[in-house]
Amino acid sequence: MKSNRNGFTLMELLLVIAIIGVLVALLLPALQSAKDKARQSVCKSNLKQLGTAFSLYTDAHRGAFPASGSTFYGPHPEDWIWWQTNRIIEKSAIAAFLSTALTKKLLSCPSDTLVRQTPSSVSTNGYYQFSFTFNSIWPTNNSENLGMATIITTNRTALRFRMEQIKSPANKIMLLEEDQATITNGRWTPRANPVTTRHGGKGDAVFADGHVEAITPSTSRDPAYCIPSL
Repeated sequence: MKSNRNGFTLMELLLVIAIIGVLVALLLPALQSAKDKARQSVCKSNLKQLGTAFSLYTDAHRGAFPASGSTFYGPHPEDWIWWQTNRIIEKSAIAAFLSTALTKKLLSCPSDTLVRQTPSSVSTNGYYQFSFTFNSIWPTNNSENLGMATIITTNRTALRFRMEQIKSPANKIMLLEEDQATITNGRWTPRANPVTTRHGGKGDAVFADGHVEAITPSTSRDPAYCIPSL
């Protein structure tokens, strides 16, 4: 017995494929945008946790901030992050003030592809495999610390910077996602090293009052936002 049902013609099949292709093309950007927003949400959450840990650290140290974790001044026990070769990250200065373990995942943005790569050559200090860095300004005449990290020199002279020295904490950047072109250690040098642009032309930052927001490179270079003592 013959079937009366007709199959798709070639033209009809090509039309269906074309429609599916158009729908996929329309949906992919939305899906990618949703993924980007989800990764940025994790990034902001990580910075929020770190900001809380810094606040608890200063409470326990008479208002003083930890050291910057720089290659120039460090390493020191007071470094906020022990990132160098042969140092145990779990012993970093802020580790004890976190509600969760201090891990590479917590210290990184999920959208940061650089942290998942290992360069062909590294310094004797190792390779900084994290996304976030801490505001630290070169001291004036090696005596006046403008913030925000405590500066400890190679001979263990401590130039402390305290929370109460910050003017307008809600406007002052504490930690941020430093640009991949400049990040080499735990220290962020304002104005010289901008925030990343991986989140739609912006990067995330946590401010001294604990709030987190996405900022532009121009904001990260603005003295009103990056110099704590102003």
